[in-house]
Amino acid sequence: MLQKDQRKIVDELYHIQNCELALASLYQELTQKFPTERFFWEEAVADEINHARKMGQLIAMATSNLRRYTPGRFKLELLKTYLERLYSHILMIQNGQMNRKEILLTVLDYEKSDIETNPYEVVKSYEDDYTNFAFAFEDDMKVHSAKMLLYVKEKLATYGVEAEKLART
Repeated sequence: MLQKDQRKIVDELYHIQNCELALASLYQELTQKFPTERFFWEEAVADEINHARKMGQLIAMATSNLRRYTPGRFKLELLKTYLERLYSHILMIQNGQMNRKEILLTVLDYEKSDIETNPYEVVKSYEDDYTNFAFAFEDDMKVHSAKMLLYVKEKLATYGVEAEKLART
């Protein structure tokens, strides 16, 4: 039987994986909403699915020896709230309740969030396999984040959103 902290770790790992998949769903909506940008958003979907796969690797690592892992930065309630917010944005996009600028600002918020930039910090461990995994994942996230932020900021600039304002968001 799993101890309370171990059960919490497993729940948090699965929830953060679901956060990655939900963001992929949001980007999938944008492939339809912005057909002329379909290839960019399809690549973003693929990135998020790959992030979810990597979280699956972390789940396998952690569950193979839960005693060597402790809860990390992202608590279950925060992850649940994050997911609810993501799903509500997906519904708003589907229902045409967000304009392009609002959608881009929302994407910017998600891409700059700690949950999105450091999902591997959902747990902590001093094990070499975790440390190596986290370093590699961090590098992947930096590349993804830079690509997403550059694209969204360029698009927002067409709405007169100044770079200084974007730097603060």
